[in-house]
Amino acid sequence: MWKSRRRVVGSRCANLDVEPRLGLHYEDILAQDEHGRADESIRQYAEWKTSRASRLEKGSVASLAVFIATEASEPPGGYADRVEIILVPRTGARPSGPRFGSLVHLILRDAPLTASKDLLGQLARTHGRLLAATEDEIQCAPAAVFDALQHPLLARVRQSDRIHRELPVTIRTETDTVFEGIIDLAFFESGKWVIADFKTDVDQGDRRSRYRRQVGWYVRAMEQITGISSTGVVMHI
Repeated sequence: MWKSRRRVVGSRCANLDVEPRLGLHYEDILAQDEHGRADESIRQYAEWKTSRASRLEKGSVASLAVFIATEASEPPGGYADRVEIILVPRTGARPSGPRFGSLVHLILRDAPLTASKDLLGQLARTHGRLLAATEDEIQCAPAAVFDALQHPLLARVRQSDRIHRELPVTIRTETDTVFEGIIDLAFFESGKWVIADFKTDVDQGDRRSRYRRQVGWYVRAMEQITGISSTGVVMHI
């Protein structure tokens, strides 16, 4: 049996054996009033539950339809026709596939535009570990990126004083849907924006036309956001 323990604090006695109240934090909301009735508390609780359920149901209904570039159909206004395909010459055989493409993208994202082969190799090994890339992929990705950095397009980028990398864009379309995307590279040149998207598999199947549509949406978004004429490039690395 518990023995009552008390501690004198000043002129008061503090009961040290009070059991904690666990479970429902606001159990007093259902407590009886001074007349032994709990009807009002139960009514208030029922109203709160109904109101909460209504808010949750309302919040679960999408108010906007959002789509991304890889899911997009042909952009209106001929924006896809503004997209040029550039092929970067390859200096040798190399792997292919989504993981290799992701590795190349990560290196391009983080590398200075004047990066040396040694620095690109370090980035490839760091990102390669995160992607569980093969040794062949880690060895070949820096060469692919280095070749891209030597291309005249990247020389034009280095001349620009307004450059954005991994630029998120969001616009509302005429059909009241929302387009969201992330632009690999955008730079300002001769009074207009140039949007560049890097791909390692443009030569596979119908991907060329699909990538044109994708970058066409980026061009449209940049033009709508900035009010400045824009063009696009798919750079096949």
